[in-house]
Amino acid sequence: MNATDLRSVRASALALAATVLLPLAAQGDDGPRYSYLDASYQWSDVNYAVRADDSEHEGFRIEASVALADWLHLFGDYYTGDFSTPVAVDPESANPELRKTDLDFTGYSIGLGLSYPIANRVDLVGRASYINAELENVDDSGFRVEGMIRGMVGDRAEVQVGYRYTDIGGDSDIKNRDVTIGLLYNVTGQLALRASGIVFDNDSGLELGIRYNFGDALLKLF
Repeated sequence: MNATDLRSVRASALALAATVLLPLAAQGDDGPRYSYLDASYQWSDVNYAVRADDSEHEGFRIEASVALADWLHLFGDYYTGDFSTPVAVDPESANPELRKTDLDFTGYSIGLGLSYPIANRVDLVGRASYINAELENVDDSGFRVEGMIRGMVGDRAEVQVGYRYTDIGGDSDIKNRDVTIGLLYNVTGQLALRASGIVFDNDSGLELGIRYNFGDALLKLF
């Protein structure tokens, strides 16, 4: 897929999300939730800004979020999995042979998020977090900022579209930008199924998960 096709895909995805989210006029006061525990499995070209040509991340993620107020939430996540990437069998050779190798990869983040209702059951969300990523013996940290729109479609489904920027310093000195798209379906009042993905430049990814909503009133401080 060339750059023109990718731009077309991104534009179409954003236009679809806007078409779904902006006209929402469903009755009721129940909007997106910010107190939950989430477990998922991910396949992605990039994770915590770590990426390489012909490489892929695959592994488990646990995420938690707690509403501290109607407009403020604390969140964090932990990931563990493999980073499958070509590694030189004999790096001293003039033409080293490359072989796909699975490297251990872990990462975590912790941060704060702000939400603001822009329509009935539609929130504009901004989040900032500290992140840490460890690939084999390389351990670096940095930050991530992201903005998104979360909106309910009917009583059970939620659509999400966003943009995030990740910056890892130290020896890695890497940066990455992602467009994120997600769909969540509430099976019961507490249990939900979730699918999300990223589409940006040459990066793509898919994440499938299950979420338990435990009530936004649980730990509100303000």
